[in-house]
Amino acid sequence: MPQVNRIGIVDIASGQLKKELYIGGCSAHPLYPCRVDDLRASADGKYVFGMSPGTSNVVIIETTTDKIVTKIGFTGRSGAIVGVDSSTNNLWIAYGYDDYCFPMLMDPPFTEGRSIQPNG
Repeated sequence: MPQVNRIGIVDIASGQLKKELYIGGCSAHPLYPCRVDDLRASADGKYVFGMSPGTSNVVIIETTTDKIVTKIGFTGRSGAIVGVDSSTNNLWIAYGYDDYCFPMLMDPPFTEGRSIQPNG
């Protein structure tokens, strides 16, 4: 689904596409494509998190309803989900050009922690 900025919800048992979720408006750019990358699930499987580089959002989907719960934006910065710390239930996100990283709680209210800069 190139350049449409949607994510497909697939029925695992049948392998069939159940529905598509529209992520949001996006201008196609080679460095910031319209797609959702770095999909990660919460430990309990209730939420799926993905990074949309074309909109600079972390997209959070509730798996029981297959609906977008929220989108958390980064002002003008691209980012990537770089890991999950199951001991603290945090999703780690790197963003920008300065290698800043911050944790985000993987349960509501999905709050962000203090950012760190590994080289600074």
